[in-house]
Amino acid sequence: MKKACFLTAATIILVSMISFGQTNLKEFAFEEHNFKINFNQPPVAYSDSSEFNDAPLITYYWEAENEDATQENSYYSISVVSYPSDFIHSDSVFDVVEGFINSTQYSLIDDDTFSLLTSSLTEKEGFPGKSFKWKNNSSNIFFENQVYLIENRLFQLTVIAREGYNHNLFIQGFFNSFGLLNISKGNYKIAMSYNERTLSIEFPDTPKVDTKIVDTEHGKVSLEIQSYEPTNKDDNLVYVASETKYPEKIIDKNDTYALNTLYANSINQSLNSVGGTIISITDIDYNGNPGKEFRCYYSQGKAIMVYRLFYIDETLYNFGVMTLPENEKNKAMNKFFESFKVSR
Repeated sequence: MKKACFLTAATIILVSMISFGQTNLKEFAFEEHNFKINFNQPPVAYSDSSEFNDAPLITYYWEAENEDATQENSYYSISVVSYPSDFIHSDSVFDVVEGFINSTQYSLIDDDTFSLLTSSLTEKEGFPGKSFKWKNNSSNIFFENQVYLIENRLFQLTVIAREGYNHNLFIQGFFNSFGLLNISKGNYKIAMSYNERTLSIEFPDTPKVDTKIVDTEHGKVSLEIQSYEPTNKDDNLVYVASETKYPEKIIDKNDTYALNTLYANSINQSLNSVGGTIISITDIDYNGNPGKEFRCYYSQGKAIMVYRLFYIDETLYNFGVMTLPENEKNKAMNKFFESFKVSR
């Protein structure tokens, strides 16, 4: 997939930290099409007919455009189309299923207006899917597509965020609300490759742990993410730490140019994923292993990210905090960074 070459999974871990005015989403059930989902308002429904192998193919759409500029997302949609079962089915060989799902993004991949930030595996009630996060290069608008193959039916979900709100709670809220009606649970499970955790870091409280399978130019890699969002008063909005174990040696750590290129690509991916503006990049060290610390504004300057990167023994460690500009330097942040250790 063109443009989908990622040296780091940093863009995956940039989750929502600040929400401002989005109204609650309301559930809508479409029993004729065997699904339910939440919209912020009643969606507009329509259909479109095309031909597939000399037979009619009807795609059904439901869309909601949000004209309230104070809310984070401007657009929500879902579509469904049924293909002949002998052409494609969720029980088919997974490589075939994944290739079919990937093909739904080809028109965007071939358009230089858009950049694919991340693609990762997902599933819905035992059926395979993928998440694709995109950026419109001309408008700095971000959007995410999730695509699922449910038996012989292809579901495509889209959320478009307003500028400055590219990571917000209501994006995932929309996707999570998608559920199946009167369809038995499928048999698909994401094949996780678990690696022993080697990152040790002290969170203010017990973090949430998530594992994702991410597409990279080195193949699929397993990314473990630990994140903690304080519910009580704290100088920081969120704490995040991740480690990505690559299946092969991607660079020589003694090659300064290659190592700096890896870090530069990682930082640029992070900036692109949030529409961030760099503040500073600083050389740092952990037990003789050179790394980078970078600071950037995001969310239209309303917040700051401070992250550290280390590449040690074919593993990329990426950890940091998100905070408000007035708290750019604080004791809790320093304590978090200073607690970082690698255990082998």
